[in-house]
Amino acid sequence: MLKTHKKIISCISVLIIFLCTSIFGMGVSAEINNISIYDLNSTIYEHIVNDYMLQTGLSKSQSDNIFSKVNQTEFDSQETEQVETLIYGEKKNDNYENNVLFIQENYNTLISSLSTEDKQLVDTYFLNFALKYYRDYSNPGDFSEIDSNNLNSNYFSTNNSMLPNQPTTNGTTATSVAQVRVFADSSGASSILNVSGHAWISVKNISSSNITVGKMTVAPNYTVSIGTWGNKSEHDGLWYNLEAYFVSSGSYTGRASLVANIDSSALATLTSHIVGYDTWSTLNNCSSFAYKAWNKISSTTLSAGVINTPSNLKNSIINTGISSIGAAVPYNYNVYYANGSGTPIRSSVY
Repeated sequence: MLKTHKKIISCISVLIIFLCTSIFGMGVSAEINNISIYDLNSTIYEHIVNDYMLQTGLSKSQSDNIFSKVNQTEFDSQETEQVETLIYGEKKNDNYENNVLFIQENYNTLISSLSTEDKQLVDTYFLNFALKYYRDYSNPGDFSEIDSNNLNSNYFSTNNSMLPNQPTTNGTTATSVAQVRVFADSSGASSILNVSGHAWISVKNISSSNITVGKMTVAPNYTVSIGTWGNKSEHDGLWYNLEAYFVSSGSYTGRASLVANIDSSALATLTSHIVGYDTWSTLNNCSSFAYKAWNKISSTTLSAGVINTPSNLKNSIINTGISSIGAAVPYNYNVYYANGSGTPIRSSVY
């Protein structure tokens, strides 16, 4: 009897492990048994709505109206074919992931010749399948906390429409201690689904004393690069100086960037963001880290897209009209990867 009980318990354990693996291996959509798709869509929408508004130029009320529609009615094949013809010039029957990314990365060009009605159809398709993208590819933890940047009241005017970007003060002041750059490049390999490129930040010490950036001590006139990675064998999450290492070897030659000088208070805010961001996932990737870091210390608001990608962040940087191409990323320090909030670990590979 005891042996039988052990066998039963063993079988139950295996079943539980299998079910857990299946649920978390299939993304959020597998959890719909525990939460309605409508509630799940609402959570995702809250997460992406401000980037959606920045991308489309819609007001909050207009976005909400489109969300209400897509949360009740599915796109049919005829509407999908119509959208594909609008964005590609032909009926392509491509998968929805490629369509969403194509709309996002070519949005301004696409809508320039569309009627108001056709733009609304594209905007509706875009939101509908962006929600599906998150349901299909995100992890449960991706929506555990809505980043405060996305709720920044500076994004909105009193009539719920988007405010234009405010210029960043780039000149050095008496209180400036660090120079921050945000970089994005759309070339090269990536571990992000269906996209390429990388995004990161760099911090240069422009004071006369050592400063702390994340968990790194940076000497005067020295620079540290910081970014997140999901395709490195030693660590998934935050890395120090890996981008500088790659740039010194000739990578990311098309990188676009913005620069801002910050005081010690802003540096403390940035450091808190860096230390708390030792994570990476498909939908919380390098571009997510980089644009959120920048938005914490600059009044020039950037977006990495409704679906965060380096390419969309690069477009956002360039669209400010004050960007640079190919700015230096000095390789001043060895490469380390983060150890949560502990002491970073020296890479044995780079």
